[in-house]
Amino acid sequence: MKLLSVLIILVVLVGIVDGGNVIRGNTMTSSTLQNCDDTFSDNKVKMLNIGSGVSGSGTPVSVCSHGCDCSGLQAAINKVVSGGIIEVHAGTYSEDFSLTKPLKFKSIGGPVNYEGVIETNNYVATFDGNGYYNHFASIVCKISGITAKHSDLSNQPSQEHETISIQKLLYSDDFSDINSGWPKKPSDPKVSNLGYKNGEYFITVFQKNKATSAWLTSSFGDFVIEVETTQKGGPDDNDYGIILRRIDKDNYYRFKISGTGYYGFDKWQDGEWTDIIPWTRSTAINTGMATNLMKAECNGDKFTFYANGDKLGDCSDHSFASGNIGLIAGTHDEGGVKISFDNLKVWAIN
Repeated sequence: MKLLSVLIILVVLVGIVDGGNVIRGNTMTSSTLQNCDDTFSDNKVKMLNIGSGVSGSGTPVSVCSHGCDCSGLQAAINKVVSGGIIEVHAGTYSEDFSLTKPLKFKSIGGPVNYEGVIETNNYVATFDGNGYYNHFASIVCKISGITAKHSDLSNQPSQEHETISIQKLLYSDDFSDINSGWPKKPSDPKVSNLGYKNGEYFITVFQKNKATSAWLTSSFGDFVIEVETTQKGGPDDNDYGIILRRIDKDNYYRFKISGTGYYGFDKWQDGEWTDIIPWTRSTAINTGMATNLMKAECNGDKFTFYANGDKLGDCSDHSFASGNIGLIAGTHDEGGVKISFDNLKVWAIN
């Protein structure tokens, strides 16, 4: 059995180049992570090799928010051949992913900002800045388990924040398999539509002041959940997000955001809504027709919420200790909201 190796990487391709040399900072032409005793901090490097590195071959698979082969890094990993190339277009990527084969990641068209946890699973990989030069702020390799990202701690004084150790990936779905277990049709077609489409899961709500949800039958207690959400249509005055610890149709939590840049946390208990965190505006939420990476930590009666790597808020509630996870979208004064979901992951909390 292969050992599980984990890298915590904050990557910023700064794009300051002069005749092949970085203008500022400590420079290195390449670095190789050979084992789990190696740690890099505050180094600017052109290329990072995990293990022996990969030169790359075959037809590349492209990644960007719109118009590429894939919109997420994990989806590209699943699609590309072993030893292949993943071309990551300029932009910001906040996504944890797991290597399932040796690969080469190559930046295309400008700086790429990456922040996330990479499970190497003992596979080799190469991260090539393609002339833009990477800034690896922190790289830590561990034999097993996943440690919370540094960005998760950025909004809290270090002495006041309790680090959560994420131990095991319990569930993941990139929705490329239309038989992965999510509902394929709504209970009332006049109100909404839902299902798989183009490697994503979507919920469309036609009528105003309505909500439609979908959920898995698997039950989770203490866990971290993350999913990419994208508003594809309809008014910005909406709500969409994640169902947590669903007991039945009348009892569950909901972590929600809106196209207007608000977030909230509430519970549907015995057929009544109760606000736990009322609608609160946050600049971390991308508004309108945009993608947001939503994440929730459910640890006992404590809940912490994130959007695009930034902490939104936290709270406590002990109503539901465990239950199903789900996806939900709703309308307010106008119908026609369409939300897509992709790259859903659930980890256990140690």
